[in-house]
Amino acid sequence: MRKRKDYATRLTKEELIEGGITCMTKDGLAFRGEKQAALSVNNQGYIMLNIYELDEDGNKIKVPIKRLYKGCKNISNTYMYKTRVIGLHRAMWAWFHDEVPAGYVVDHINNQHTELEDYNLDNLQLLTPAQNLEKERGISTRMIKCMLSKPLSFYEDKLDKYLAEYEQAKKDHNAKKIKNLGNNIAYTRARIRYYKENLDSANQIKAKLDTDTSEKKEYHEVAKMKKAVKEWSKSLDWYQGKEIRKFIRLFQKDRDLETLKQLYNIVIAKKENK
Repeated sequence: MRKRKDYATRLTKEELIEGGITCMTKDGLAFRGEKQAALSVNNQGYIMLNIYELDEDGNKIKVPIKRLYKGCKNISNTYMYKTRVIGLHRAMWAWFHDEVPAGYVVDHINNQHTELEDYNLDNLQLLTPAQNLEKERGISTRMIKCMLSKPLSFYEDKLDKYLAEYEQAKKDHNAKKIKNLGNNIAYTRARIRYYKENLDSANQIKAKLDTDTSEKKEYHEVAKMKKAVKEWSKSLDWYQGKEIRKFIRLFQKDRDLETLKQLYNIVIAKKENK
């Protein structure tokens, strides 16, 4: 399984303090001095916290950059401090419980992670990766896609294979393989459970998409516009491109179709002028 860079690694309160965080509140706010710390949203919709990276001597790392300010003819040579991003939920747990131990993940109890309210300390819990996979969750679009593209027997055969390899790894005393296969077993068991519990719901959703041609057409039109706008954003300067890509990431939640159409029309006009 693919892992995130900071997935199940140790994070301490001392790291946050060294990274410039001076205070955090239980409702998910972080402060650097009197100012609120910068937050961002990653591709999966998780809210991320920026902290400073330090060198071996404990000093902030300066990164030289060149900027051309509006109304100025000369390029300004300046610098910014190098930062790294960590999940706000992990930072919250480390701040109020001193650390997130290695081998554990911080889970959202309500299974939601797109709003700041979801990062309240009361909505977080510490789990092992296996416990996190076995946790009860509602059906997702990704699960619908997997359920309808592969039969249940595919996952059951996969589970039998992992169990056999797990027993062999125990006989060989291969600790690394035992750990990896244990996670794979828990993940596959969760897939089988979701499949059995939500297959009826998945079939109903698929049937609706197949019969409702207007909804299906709109889905493909939106996907086409999002792809074109995202490709165009790569040709813009860093800040403008970042803002447009952020809009694309949050589109599923905001559904600002008018703005998307306006951006798409700009892309088409630029292509016609070339």
